[in-house]
Amino acid sequence: MLQQATAIYSQICIDDPKASDAWLMLGMIYGDSGNFSESIRHLSKCLEIEPKTLDAHYSLARIYLLLKNDEKAYIHTVQATRDEAYTEAWLLRAVLSAKRGEHSESELCATKVIQQAPQNIEGYVNLAHAQIELQKLTEARKTLEIALRITPDRTDAIHMHAHVCEQLGAIPEAEASYKKLINIHGMEHIGHLGVSKARMNNGDSADAESHVQSALKFKPDYADALFYYGGMLHLVGRLEEALPLYDKAANLTPENALILERYADVKQELGNLKESIELYDRSLRIKESVSVLIKKAIVMPVIMESNDQIGHYRHSLLENIGLIRERKLHISNPAASIGKLPFYTVYHGLNDLEINRSLADFYLECAPELSYIASHVDANRANKSKIVVGFISRFFCTHTIGQVMRGIIKHLSREQFEVVLLTFPYRDDSLAAEINASADRVVFLPSDWQKAHELIASQKLDILFYTDIGMEPYTYFLAYSRLAPVQCTTWGHAVTTGIPNIDYYLTCDTFEPRDAESHYSEQLVRLSAAPTFYPKPNQTHTDGNQALPAWDKKKNTYLCPQVLFKFHPDFDEMLGGILREDPDGEIILLECRHQSWLNLLMNRLNKSLPDVAERIRVLPYPGPTGYLKMIETCDVMLDTYHYGGGSTSLQGLGLGTPIVTLPGNFQRGRHTYSYYSAMGMSNCVAKNKEDYIKLAVNIGKDKDYRMALTEKIKDRSEVLFSDTRVIQELENFFIKSINSLS
Repeated sequence: MLQQATAIYSQICIDDPKASDAWLMLGMIYGDSGNFSESIRHLSKCLEIEPKTLDAHYSLARIYLLLKNDEKAYIHTVQATRDEAYTEAWLLRAVLSAKRGEHSESELCATKVIQQAPQNIEGYVNLAHAQIELQKLTEARKTLEIALRITPDRTDAIHMHAHVCEQLGAIPEAEASYKKLINIHGMEHIGHLGVSKARMNNGDSADAESHVQSALKFKPDYADALFYYGGMLHLVGRLEEALPLYDKAANLTPENALILERYADVKQELGNLKESIELYDRSLRIKESVSVLIKKAIVMPVIMESNDQIGHYRHSLLENIGLIRERKLHISNPAASIGKLPFYTVYHGLNDLEINRSLADFYLECAPELSYIASHVDANRANKSKIVVGFISRFFCTHTIGQVMRGIIKHLSREQFEVVLLTFPYRDDSLAAEINASADRVVFLPSDWQKAHELIASQKLDILFYTDIGMEPYTYFLAYSRLAPVQCTTWGHAVTTGIPNIDYYLTCDTFEPRDAESHYSEQLVRLSAAPTFYPKPNQTHTDGNQALPAWDKKKNTYLCPQVLFKFHPDFDEMLGGILREDPDGEIILLECRHQSWLNLLMNRLNKSLPDVAERIRVLPYPGPTGYLKMIETCDVMLDTYHYGGGSTSLQGLGLGTPIVTLPGNFQRGRHTYSYYSAMGMSNCVAKNKEDYIKLAVNIGKDKDYRMALTEKIKDRSEVLFSDTRVIQELENFFIKSINSLS
């Protein structure tokens, strides 16, 4: 039939060279048969004869689109759409406008299609695409819902609907659409990844992990799923598992700067600085990013090799931040885009005021939106019967912060104060449930810290108490805002913030050395005891039939159960001295979250203590009950130098375990000393490193002396626990700070 038609129309063109309709029909026949060159020649001849032949323009547009000549295709669709009622031409123009990035024009064209053909599914799909590109997500959602009523199994519409609902925060609707994709052949991987994100958003991390694993079973080289799964594991600290996922995603998409950035983050957190910096540099070569520049500037070893290395990295941090500052760059949403802090500087045994002030000044310059001010801050609070105190932390759960703060939150006077807890949801965490139940109101914070501004402001707090600024980025960057008339922090992260909007730092008189004011940007508030209402550890928890720790009974056991980044290079000689003075002694450390940290520390100890490092044993963390059993049954506990124990020392002293400590030059190295001061004891407080070694060995080797010390500690440690003076002093401070505003 086509050959016959071709012959007929060809003869017409021979007989009448100006028969434009015949040239048009031949052009369309050649186009349908895939002979594009002949199609273009005949259609062009038609337009030469009759330039207003709209079907010729439309047919040429289709052919040029197939030939990927979008510019010529677009020119011809513009000509074809001179007919307002030419639906097919308007639809093609919508497609081509979108390809050109002209999304407003695409939206207009698709709207015309729908007006002329209300059941045209392609019109709705193209309209939704344009609306998404124009960030008209609510309109796009409505458009897609109409499209899916017309054609319920339209795959791209289901996918777009899921994506739009996800962006709008309509998680149940997004999840429902992603579940439909799971049942569509070839889309299973996308469906499972989408459901994984929805499950994660709802706090169901186990189901989220199951779905992202399913996505990778359907498509093992699915870079988006590899990246997302890596991020999921990264978020919960499963860094060794995240590493190969990021690695594979980076190999699949080597030009993806964001994947390289996150891969570098994990390398840095595991202590591999060289590869981390190389990955940051690769990311920057692809796309310059302020967040990556800052991450590279503040990169810091987890385990320091030496004091020289400490000095080098601290100097580099200040120098690099200064260079970035000179460029006057802007950071949008630093909590999300940077997501990292120079966390480890606090463990260097040096004054961090200059570093933290410099960082605060830098962030305020390049992210002025940080300095948000809540509208109620300057308002008159005369009508309030109670002072509204908000406690904020990501760690009101089974964590040191939760243990230290739960008693204060629970026992603050409800006659004078209303307690608002600003926190995050935790599943199956008994301490989180206990803390939440003790507050008057619990406010779960959104993931976006900028939205958190408005939510916290709506609570109309009088006092906002940050318990641990610097432990993680979210609350660190919130602290730049003025969300309450009085804002304070305390020893959850035992260092100054450097942030102008934090007014007070609550500490303890014996925590601080004489020159403490020179260590803080905040005004110091010195309580008479540590700012905690800590319950005494119950010794019955360590009784019963639990197995004893794996001590060598022939050895004197020196337990140092602190996290490994507290092991300052200066502490090495103290450990070595103990082992040299006590040939029957062994030092016990605990495994940490990451094997790489342990490897870094043991490599350093093998170099610095080659003669005795073999008597430093590392045991697995035995769980909470086993941990208390370890503390209770060791011969001596060793307090790390420069940054000692806080909660751990309270547990040890509560169980009667002698802890040898050498007070440092800063608050973070003086907690155990402060506890002993409250107990009226100095037997275990060293004057210098040599004295530390002597005290530890005397206790470790002399059983009778050790037992006498244990009884004395048990007798005197009651003063450290559930101390009502702390509650009263905090209440007095809160009242005084509010009264000082009037």
